[in-house]
Amino acid sequence: MANACETSRPAEKGRAPSRARMAVALPEIIPRRPLAAQACASPAAGVDRYGHPVPSRSTHHTGEHFLQEQFLQLPTLCSAPVELAVHLLGPAIEQFLGNNPAAKIHLHLGSENLDMVKERMDLSLRIGTVHNQDLVARRICSVSRRAFASPAYIQRYGMPLKPQDLVRHQCILFPHIDDQADWLFLWGDRRQTVTVAGPISVNSLGFVREAVVAGVGVGILPELLSRDLLRQGVIVPVCGNWQAPSLDVSILTPTRHVLAKTRALIEFLAHQVPKALVEAGATPGPALRAAVQS
Repeated sequence: MANACETSRPAEKGRAPSRARMAVALPEIIPRRPLAAQACASPAAGVDRYGHPVPSRSTHHTGEHFLQEQFLQLPTLCSAPVELAVHLLGPAIEQFLGNNPAAKIHLHLGSENLDMVKERMDLSLRIGTVHNQDLVARRICSVSRRAFASPAYIQRYGMPLKPQDLVRHQCILFPHIDDQADWLFLWGDRRQTVTVAGPISVNSLGFVREAVVAGVGVGILPELLSRDLLRQGVIVPVCGNWQAPSLDVSILTPTRHVLAKTRALIEFLAHQVPKALVEAGATPGPALRAAVQS
């Protein structure tokens, strides 16, 4: 009895090419599957990016044209922090979709670091250090940060003039980026770490921003979220010339081998996000200036 999964013979005249031959013809469109799965697949059926079958093609779709159309219609799955998406991604994605009318994007917003493989994410925009060495990270720029408080808080508790003064102040903790208790400050070549405490620990930079404005305590904010408030006099910088370390903004993918449509979005964001930061008023330091000029 013939094996149900025996290797496919060369395509006969008039017969659609096998899945294995299509994968060779379209390396950027169709991810390879295990040989056993390739051998057992029906020549008339397509597969999605994860090897799951899709409905058979109609009579007017054939071979490579059908499979390209199927994969290009799939949405690109992205994740990003809420604050970055609200302030930067909206205009960038609008422009990308205007340039690519057939593109579709599913955007998951949140500060948590999702399992990109489990959640089947095509790419993720992250702020801060990337700890997962299994992901492919492309650093596109960095954002500066410093500590702030509201005028009402300063009037009530006094102005922290240096990092060590923060041990006597209420601090708003953001453990997603900074250590839960130890804050690092830089001034030129000088470094100082101070152990802080406070009534609130939260996983949202947006909430840190609102808590600082409300006078709850001292919080560290990126320039992107603080510039307008600083201009309005709603918050004031503390600790003199000491600043928190800048944060890298990176694009992550679960593998170096991505679909062509995902690569197009990555290249677009790598140029547009730094540009949007500068347009939003961020000070173009060396890293940000280099990203915009690239």
